Amino acid sequence: MKKVLSGVLVVLVLVALVACGSNAPVVGTWKLDSVSAFGQEFSVAEFSELSEQDMSAIEMEIKSNGTATLSLPGDDGGTAKWKEVDGGYEISDSTMTAPLVYDADSDTVSMEISGVTMIFVRA
Repeated sequence: MKKVLSGVLVVLVLVALVACGSNAPVVGTWKLDSVSAFGQEFSVAEFSELSEQDMSAIEMEIKSNGTATLSLPGDDGGTAKWKEVDGGYEISDSTMTAPLVYDADSDTVSMEISGVTMIFVRA
């Protein structure tokens, strides 16, 4: 009986942990809204013109299972992992780790990589 009860408790704890992860406010699909670089903020249209690439299609999907995908122009962008750290979030892949900042007031997610901050809005 103790083994059955222990097994049930383990399953309940795992279900609770999975459920907690799915309630994170960063979970969802996000579309690039603006870019901050070189001390200036650019709209997607302005940054597209500067980079000579269409940046309006950049999206990030943050999934409740701890993974994220980034869609880039002409590239699937690959898969990354995210996790909650010190009251915030962090996203990483095989080449980098970056803080992922959720702003509840504006419902935006931002991340900074090599001095460039990308700001995403919920798609």
